[in-house]
Amino acid sequence: MELNDFKDLIAFDQNIQNQLQQKNDERAQMSAQIDAEKKAYESNAWKSAHEKLDALREESSKRIVDSQADIEKRFEVHSAELDKKFRENESRWIDELTKRIFE
Repeated sequence: MELNDFKDLIAFDQNIQNQLQQKNDERAQMSAQIDAEKKAYESNAWKSAHEKLDALREESSKRIVDSQADIEKRFEVHSAELDKKFRENESRWIDELTKRIFE
């Protein structure tokens, strides 16, 4: 081999190394860009999930408050009915119990 052939071979090798380095740099750049996009998607997904969760919590709290108010209202109505029945029938029930005890 002549000196020019060696120079050409070295130049070719240098060119290939430069191309490889460029491709490696491009791959690293793409990888970093993909990672950044992946983090952005994950962040948006978590943000969306937290927003939905907060909305569900708020809705659940509202339903609990509404349900509690309804339960208290029904309790008061039923309690008043029971008190009324007891007052109306108290003497009759006491008489009935006394009669059954002593018979």
